[in-house]
Formats: sequence, structure tokens, C-alpha cells
Amino acid sequence: MKVDEDSINKFIAQLEEVSDELAEYFADAIADYILQKAQEYLENGPLENSRNPYGGATNTGTLKRSGVVLNEVKKRIVGFGAEYAPYIEYGTPPHWIPARPLLKWAKQNRIKNPWAIVKAIQKRVASEGTPPKPFLRQAIESAISNADQIMDEAVAEFLSNL
Repeated sequence: MKVDEDSINKFIAQLEEVSDELAEYFADAIADYILQKAQEYLENGPLENSRNPYGGATNTGTLKRSGVVLNEVKKRIVGFGAEYAPYIEYGTPPHWIPARPLLKWAKQNRIKNPWAIVKAIQKRVASEGTPPKPFLRQAIESAISNADQIMDEAVAEFLSNL
């Protein structure tokens, strides 16, 4: 059997195309996992240093809904567009919190004696700041720990779509 150079070049080109498509599947799978896991942590925990007795890092859902995946060639960027996302992820130094948003939060959560809670939170944040609640970093760590499973699922999906 004789194989000509054109056939070899076509075969190599096809392999490169499949490789590029698989790389895109991997990028999608990892980004989707990270986004889903970060949103899960925001809603339910587990978040180290979380003081929120209601579960996750926040309770309105705005931060969770602000999660996005930006697509680039063979690469994805996972982020959260809510203005306060970095303050939840990394915490803050001591600062003063206005009473109005805290009061709204307290009323939404049917907290008894909301003014007392608002004043206590203001005092604590003014003296200690807020602790980090690394929802995105924990999601990335989880993706790294589960990379084999994520990749296996991506390959299986890729092969099923051939």
C-alpha cells in the first residue's frame, strides 16, 4: 500500500482539527464546572469564614446571576459582574456600611429587631472589615481536584457528537 504526501497532510490536518475541537470541549467543560460550582457555593456554601447564617455568601441572588463565561479560542474566562463580587471574594478592610441596604436585608430575612442587627453589623464591619468568602477560588480549586472526571465527561460528550 502506497501513501502519498497529500494523504498524510490531509490526515494531519484532520487530526489538528479534531484536537482543536477537543480543546474547545475541554475549555467549555472546565469553565462550565467552575461557574456552576461558584454559583453553588454562593447559594449554599461551603465557604470558609462565612458568617452568613443563611447558607452561602449572599442571599439576594444578584451575585450568583452575574456569573458569566467569556469565550476565547481554547480558553474561557469565568467571572462575576456584580459590582461587589471582589469584596465578597477577597473581603474588605474595616469600613462603614450605610444603614439602608442593611435594613433592607434584615427586613427581607424577617430578622427581629432589625435596627439592633443593623447597628451590630455596622459596628463589626467598621472595626473588623468583612472576611473573604472565596467562592470563585474554591470553585477553581474544586475544578483542579476533579479535572480527571471533568475531562473524562468532556471526552465522552465529544465522542458522542462525532
